[in-house]
Amino acid sequence: MSQIDLGKLLGYTRVAVSKMERGITRLDISDLERIAAA
Repeated sequence: MSQIDLGKLLGYTRVAVSKMERGITRLDISDLERIAAA
């Protein structure tokens, strides 16, 4: 696993954790687009 892959994985994990912390249970289309563009 490269550092870039690891960075992306950490980014996805951070987004998921932040959403859980805020109690968000669904992803809006804009959220999916922002994650995909990250």
